[in-house]
Amino acid sequence: MVEFTRYIIMGVSGCGKSTIGKVLASKLDIPFLEGDAFHPVENVEKMRAGTPLTNSDREAWIRDLSQAANDIHGACVISCSALNQTVRNWIETQMSGVCQFVLLEGKRDVLLSRLNNREDHFFNPDLLDSQLEALEVPANALRFNIGLTPDEISKQIIYKIPMKRG
Repeated sequence: MVEFTRYIIMGVSGCGKSTIGKVLASKLDIPFLEGDAFHPVENVEKMRAGTPLTNSDREAWIRDLSQAANDIHGACVISCSALNQTVRNWIETQMSGVCQFVLLEGKRDVLLSRLNNREDHFFNPDLLDSQLEALEVPANALRFNIGLTPDEISKQIIYKIPMKRG
């Protein structure tokens, strides 16, 4: 059996998960899954209202996202906040293949500026501090600063990831 990798682009809102994920998937010529697209309506409404999600809120989201990833029989890139170890454990046990977490990190003022300048997104910028507090940095994640361009960050990721694309 060929082993393949799920590249989970993770971090708090505003760090560039979707942007980096799309660029990386394009460079690797593998599918991209937008994690936000799998949130139940209730989660979207909570975040829009400025209410932080609990792990209980995240269970259905991770289950649906994992199923979509498992429908892809090969490597893929996935944007998903994956803020705490419980959620990452769910991801690792529910998704087939190997999960490689890629953490995008940046300063609060940069993240907040990005959030305040986003259009047509449900995430309430008032939730940034709760996400920063909830973030548990995984020991096994590849870590990248968001200060570079998406192209530069993607090139750095490719340089550091083990190539198990299957």
